[in-house]
Amino acid sequence: MQIVRPASLASAVAAVLVLASPAAAQLNFSEPSPAETAPLAQPAEVPEPAPAVEQWIPRVGETYPALDLVSWRDEPVRLSSMRGKVLLVEYAAMPSPISQAFAGANLRGALGEVRPDTNVLSLGEVLPFFAKGLEYGDKRFAHVTILIAGPDGGAPTAADARAWARHFGIAEEQGRFVVAASGDTLARGVRAFAPGFHLVDTDFRIAEIATSGDVPERLRLNVLPKAPKLLGLDTNEKDDDGALTITLDDLNSLQPVDNTPVNPAVAAEQAARTVDEAAGDVEPGLFIQPVTLRKLDPILTHEQKLVMVYMFSTKSEASQRIWPVAGALAVNNRDKIRSLRLDTSEDEEAIQQYRLAFLPTFIFFKDGKEVRRFGGEFAAADIQQFIDTNAK
Repeated sequence: MQIVRPASLASAVAAVLVLASPAAAQLNFSEPSPAETAPLAQPAEVPEPAPAVEQWIPRVGETYPALDLVSWRDEPVRLSSMRGKVLLVEYAAMPSPISQAFAGANLRGALGEVRPDTNVLSLGEVLPFFAKGLEYGDKRFAHVTILIAGPDGGAPTAADARAWARHFGIAEEQGRFVVAASGDTLARGVRAFAPGFHLVDTDFRIAEIATSGDVPERLRLNVLPKAPKLLGLDTNEKDDDGALTITLDDLNSLQPVDNTPVNPAVAAEQAARTVDEAAGDVEPGLFIQPVTLRKLDPILTHEQKLVMVYMFSTKSEASQRIWPVAGALAVNNRDKIRSLRLDTSEDEEAIQQYRLAFLPTFIFFKDGKEVRRFGGEFAAADIQQFIDTNAK
């Protein structure tokens, strides 16, 4: 700002003393000169303030907007240059434990002083299972990570993008890119998208959104399964929703015709074969979120769905054998229930708190309260029937 200093008092009010003749002292009433009648100078025009940048609210079906982005080479980037590909656009914040986990921090170590969320698998781990037929390196597909915050939470830089790519081994030849948001992009409210994902089709329109709620679950069950479909890939192992399916008949096949309870070990062995036949090489753990005892209560209090908690121990041989049954139930009911697993060998207090007589035990909760449990000898079809009756 320019500071205008007032003129000195002498120059502001000085009177000019003139030694003049009597004639010169007479007042002059003649017409003033044009210069004397010139209007006062008009103040300079103040430019109108620039309009505020409009906040962007993404909607499925709309064309993806032009965003100001910078590559790790400090060059301007436009996503529209990738039109014609299926794009998985990821919004990530460097200080975010979930963003770091998606990038692979649980495998490669965190970047900076961040503790990655150990409950979240990396994109490289889940992509082969939930986007069957699609893999990094496919020229028709690109995964673009947009950093919206640097390590201190401020605006990211090209150097931040370069550090992220190098630390997590993100290579452009695999169709994976890291860019930094800048300029109007940050002003449009994109910080609220991290951690999160947009799936963009070949016409550069938004096909799916996962930027709120349980982002890891929505990524697995909504975003990734749709990606191969946008490329017309044939996924025989998927149902109409694009997700892996294990049918109720598969679960019923674990039981005798009269539906009497069976030995859990036998059920588990049969379930393992059923899972392999129905879902190929699917890992049940992808559908069952690991949880600690400390985190369990808040989830049970706020979750509106029926919650299935698989209480097990890594030291229990029976728990390992029953694991495929838990996976089958979680996969088959992914839209009805929320599936969690708690390792009592890590949280021994859970055994006393939930009075577990058997390991493993399936406990179901609704509105924070236990409504049913299955342990010891059980019929898998009975568990499925309970879910069908009680899950909304």
